[in-house]
Amino acid sequence: LREEALLRLGDVAALAGDYKKAIGEYERLLAEYQDSRFSREARKRRIQCYVNDGNCTRAVELAREWRAKQPGRQDPELAYYYGIALVGIGSYEEALKEFSSVQADGQVAGPELREAASVQVLGCQMMLGRNDEVLAGAVAFVKDYPQSREISLVLGRELGCSSEEL
Repeated sequence: LREEALLRLGDVAALAGDYKKAIGEYERLLAEYQDSRFSREARKRRIQCYVNDGNCTRAVELAREWRAKQPGRQDPELAYYYGIALVGIGSYEEALKEFSSVQADGQVAGPELREAASVQVLGCQMMLGRNDEVLAGAVAFVKDYPQSREISLVLGRELGCSSEEL
């Protein structure tokens, strides 16, 4: 299947850090096979590549387009990368909504994605000056994810303290 090959070529380029090439492969797949069973993944991965390449404005545009074409369809991974792109353009309030939806999704989002979203929720709250929410959220994060590698980040960056101080 040519469309699967294009998806895999994009994946290989993305893994190598060549996001522009990956975007090109995903866009070629989408141009040639709009309704392919791989088009949904290609759209999502293209957004991820734009985020990883630093073009958050384009990632936001594409995520909004996708949402407009598929209203009511939830995809926690898309919501997470949409949130990352929104942070990249300084839209912390809107990003907070996206990360909160992933954080609360116990059915589709995996535990790693919910954990990552929880860290991003704290970052958005901090950028919005919601210090009481950051403190409560950091305490909850340590309780919810006691083995997380992100604890030092959460405590150090968000609160400026260590786990012993909580």
